[in-house]
Amino acid sequence: KATADTARNVLAVIRHDPDVHIIATSGKRRWEGLNAIGPIPKGCDLRFMILDPKALPEGAKVNWTVRNEGAEAEWTNDLGHVAGSGLSNSKSSAYLGSHFMDVVVKLNGRIIGRRRVKVQVSALGIPKRNSARPAWTKLR
Repeated sequence: KATADTARNVLAVIRHDPDVHIIATSGKRRWEGLNAIGPIPKGCDLRFMILDPKALPEGAKVNWTVRNEGAEAEWTNDLGHVAGSGLSNSKSSAYLGSHFMDVVVKLNGRIIGRRRVKVQVSALGIPKRNSARPAWTKLR
């Protein structure tokens, strides 16, 4: 009888740490990464997507949380916030430095997986293509 009671009380342990595909775009430039991206310039549009959503157990929920670091994020008091839920999420690179997108997979309220995605934002911007020449180079 003890083995029958034990068998009924044992829950199957499911573990699924998802891989995340990241695409950063700025104008016509594009960067891609798996579980990390960077360095990318400030002001890029970022799209985070679960790489294999069919591998998630049925009924699993995915939550996204942004974690910001650095002087700019501290100055604007934006050290992190809930970014939403679903199989994908969109954000932008607003601050310089290292930042993270945390992904948590829950099934019936229990955490069954997680991933911390590093986003490295550099101070280097993208120069404008065929930008105007300085005034001192023009003929009079």
